[in-house]
Amino acid sequence: MKYYLAIDIGASFGRHIVGWQENGELLAKEVYRFPNGNKMVGGYLTQFYLPIFTFGDSNM
Repeated sequence: MKYYLAIDIGASFGRHIVGWQENGELLAKEVYRFPNGNKMVGGYLTQFYLPIFTFGDSNM
């Protein structure tokens, strides 16, 4: 059986979702959530991606 990992980067939280096919049906399960958010940088509101690298690798 093959498993696939999707990473959803939301506005305040991101998540890892594992998907697979079983008996002709596509199944998915959320396996991890991590904080994500916006941050002011140089007067601009930007997406803050550091948590993806900080929290994402530690639980894989």
